Amino acid sequence: MAHVNLNSKVRLLFEDKEATVKEILSIIEERYGEVPLVSRVMSTKPEIFIPNFIKNSNLILGSTLEPKVAELVALASAVALRCDACTLSHMKRALANGASKEEVLDAVLIASHVAETSSLSVGLRKFLEVESAAKEECACDYGMCEIEGSAKERK
Repeated sequence: MAHVNLNSKVRLLFEDKEATVKEILSIIEERYGEVPLVSRVMSTKPEIFIPNFIKNSNLILGSTLEPKVAELVALASAVALRCDACTLSHMKRALANGASKEEVLDAVLIASHVAETSSLSVGLRKFLEVESAAKEECACDYGMCEIEGSAKERK
């Protein structure tokens, strides 16, 4: 009955929520040198914070990636998502886990390139959709419309 055993372990985490949250915040501070804003605010909702911490810990610490590589991935994601606080935190963690300044810079540059290309991809696809729709709707309600520089009469 592993299910019953797991339930009892999970229940223990929530028995004294305040003590569990305090311990988690201590672990986070030890790991990052501070308690980030997200953790501070989320800790006010233990039923969300505790499972989130377990998930996050397993993603980073339980990853098959080396800690340095995991932090470089997290750094690149933070850069692409334009999160200043996360970028700084993961940059420090990547360096602390053995990444060189050159590796950190490469992660930033690659992430920035992917973010730019992604924005272009979304924007240009929408541009082509609008352009295509405009060509199909040549006969506008105003009697004429401009397509590729020439006025065409409404049919």
